Amino acid sequence: MRVALTPVLPSELIDYILKQTAYPSTLIVCQPYADFVEALCNCYPVVNGVEEHESIVLDTYWETLNQIMVSRHVTVLFIPTVSHLRAVLTNISLTSLSKTAVPHLEAEGRQPPKIIVYGFVKLHEDTSQWSAQGLGNSMSALIDAGLQTKRDLIVVEERGNNYRESEDFLANDRATRKNMRICHAWQQQLPLLSGNERRDGISGDAGYSGRTVETARILGRWFKFEEGSWVDDGE
Repeated sequence: MRVALTPVLPSELIDYILKQTAYPSTLIVCQPYADFVEALCNCYPVVNGVEEHESIVLDTYWETLNQIMVSRHVTVLFIPTVSHLRAVLTNISLTSLSKTAVPHLEAEGRQPPKIIVYGFVKLHEDTSQWSAQGLGNSMSALIDAGLQTKRDLIVVEERGNNYRESEDFLANDRATRKNMRICHAWQQQLPLLSGNERRDGISGDAGYSGRTVETARILGRWFKFEEGSWVDDGE
């Protein structure tokens, strides 16, 4: 199974791994560790000063995050660049992910072992690999990694102010897309080939000199778009 899920907060991602993901699984965070922790702190409003706010957040999730990182059942990798991501995916194997399976993987509510990539599209932005070619190369490495390890693949972007309601996202499957939250990263236009220079478009909009394609079209070739369990239907 290969799925692209709706944007998620770092805190929601941790809850998802703990409550729904079967083990052994791998979480690949496409940002430095310090940035992820900062984003985790920003999930909550500041109360009684920054220091106390950070203390409350860290008391809530720090221990849990550390438990996940040292767990015998979950591999957590922090990846700062596209090159690092491809190197990890290319060399991935069942041996390199030698985490111990937990008995009774069929436990109620849990899904099969996975490779979860958090911030996959965002990692490519503003780099020489921001193109259909570059994104496709990384995606090919990810799919190969899934086949080698026989694990489901999940890609998900960080939730922020970059998502909105959509009533017609990838119209070929409106029944499942309607009113689905989609992140800005999935709707961005990117050039077909790496190396195309960005230029100013009409009314100051940025564009590219050659043909472009929507990010979602590239993901949609291999991944099914679904809402994450963290989405509140009542919102």
